[in-house]
Amino acid sequence: RELALLRAVAATPRQIRRLIGREAAIIGLVAGAAGAVAGLPIALWLHGKFVDFGTIPDTLELTLSPYPMLAAVAVTVLGAWAAARVSARRVAKIRPAEALSEAAMETQAYVPRRLIPGAIFLAVGIVTLFVLSVLHTEPASAPVTYLCVIMLSAAVALLGPVIARAGIAALSRPLGLSRISGYLAMANSRTNLRRVSGALTPLTLLVGMTCTIIFVQSTLGHAAQSQARDGNLANYTLASAGPGVPREAADKVRELPGVSTVTEVVRSTVRVGLDKFQVQGVSTKGLSKTMDPDVVSGSLGDLGGNGVAVSKVAKGIVGGVGSKVKVTMGDGTRVRLTVIAVYDRGLGFGDLTMAHDLVA
Repeated sequence: RELALLRAVAATPRQIRRLIGREAAIIGLVAGAAGAVAGLPIALWLHGKFVDFGTIPDTLELTLSPYPMLAAVAVTVLGAWAAARVSARRVAKIRPAEALSEAAMETQAYVPRRLIPGAIFLAVGIVTLFVLSVLHTEPASAPVTYLCVIMLSAAVALLGPVIARAGIAALSRPLGLSRISGYLAMANSRTNLRRVSGALTPLTLLVGMTCTIIFVQSTLGHAAQSQARDGNLANYTLASAGPGVPREAADKVRELPGVSTVTEVVRSTVRVGLDKFQVQGVSTKGLSKTMDPDVVSGSLGDLGGNGVAVSKVAKGIVGGVGSKVKVTMGDGTRVRLTVIAVYDRGLGFGDLTMAHDLVA
């Protein structure tokens, strides 16, 4: 209404655009600076939490620098200014009388041509969601997940009035229990469908991206725990809070009465070309009694020497049973291995499994 009134008293389109752009830039500057400063104690707190969780080593120090803060403020100001200028284009060009009438009540109906691209984005989002639900490639899951969220958010942006109308119809009965505030809320929402749908898009994107960032990690962590639990056949697991269990401890455990098999496990990171994989090295004697990574092809019987078992995720890069692969070990040593098995529980046991002595 204020912008329409300014147009009615002879404000030029350029003045309207400059007014909106400056206001957005000032708000973006204040908000960006406040967010950058508030991020410092949050970063310190998160660093401590990640160290406590074991996600990052305590030797990885938190580095404070003014450049990320300045970049964040600059991006915030630029984004706010650009969004304001884009949204101000129509109100700056509209005739003053038309602007006043539209400010009083919405008169423009929903544009039918938005239905087709909205339906396309919705279909692509649903198909992407289906593909994601059956995807076995963990490294590709994160970008596909974010793509799914973006596609569905775009569908909400284009089909906003339709979705808003359906939501209002669904909420009309419970809100109708309040004969004053609920009635007014429903009447206002029906009258201003475009404004309601305009609020849906940023809320959908915010909630969708936030939940995706949070729950992708927790979902993968839960899957890894489930696979490790289902594939661990040993009665006991011996671990250490330090760098690991000494090899002499395994020899002493083997001498205990009732112990039939001891599987030693050492973990590291290797590279195949430009791809990095988590690897576990296991002693092969009696391995089938202590560990079940759910082999789908091949056999772990030939794991000793230069044999390597790969997960389904790594199979797409390394190759299937019988493939030759050059692996760069954690210390830079390059070895040529032969794929002898493919297993399904890659999250719980790592993407590659080799002989214990080779990884050690």
